[in-house]
Order: sequence, then structure tokens, then C-alpha cells
Amino acid sequence: KNTEATALIEDKIEEYRNTPYANIVEGSIEESGLGPGGVFTRASIVENNTPMNNTKTVTVQVSWASLGNHVFSFQTIVSN
Repeated sequence: KNTEATALIEDKIEEYRNTPYANIVEGSIEESGLGPGGVFTRASIVENNTPMNNTKTVTVQVSWASLGNHVFSFQTIVSN
């Protein structure tokens, strides 16, 4: 499951990196039923002007329950 979770995060971060800066909107989006068996939930959070002006911090988190709860989270900064 770790490999699938990491791939879901990397795919979303790459999507943000390939999106024009002006089109990356602040806020959060949650998607569920992802990956093999639909067991993963992915949350994407965009914060404007963090850590400095003209940047956006993108956090992508994937969670699933299998023998306990698991959460992976990656972060990237996009600049204008």
C-alpha cells in the first residue's frame, strides 16, 4: 500500500507543477475511493504566499485504513 499511496501523491504533485501558477487556487480538495480497491483518500491543500510572497505551498496527503490507520504527506512549493 505504501507504493500505491506514494504514487497517488506524486501524480497530484506533478499535476500541480504542470499547472500555470495563476491557475493554482488556494483551498483544499478531498478525493476518496482512489487506487486499487478504492481504499485511498487524497487531500490536496494549497496555501497562498506561504512561505513567502509569490509562492504557494502545496500539501498532498494520502490516507488509508489497513491494519490501522496510515497517512503519507508530501509538500512542495510553487513560485510565480
